[in-house]
Amino acid sequence: MFQLDHVAVQVADLDAAIAFYTEKLGLKLVFTKVDRAHHEAFAFLELAGGRLELLQTLDADGHAQPRPKPPIRSEERRVGKECRSRWSPYH
Repeated sequence: MFQLDHVAVQVADLDAAIAFYTEKLGLKLVFTKVDRAHHEAFAFLELAGGRLELLQTLDADGHAQPRPKPPIRSEERRVGKECRSRWSPYH
């Protein structure tokens, strides 16, 4: 039988993410670790049937590295505009 070990989610602020998942959603923090060799910090939280891994990228000095926003292509803007105009009650 297949069993899920964990799911990883990249976060911009590990401490804020831990606070959200533990305080607001009631998950239990299992452990945190900083892996300087791979430039990341991570935390594991207990989920029913597995674990949630929160992963934050670090720069060479060990500081949080901001995640760049992916560029939005012109066709994505067009599709988004069409969806908003078609289904929005405010168009």
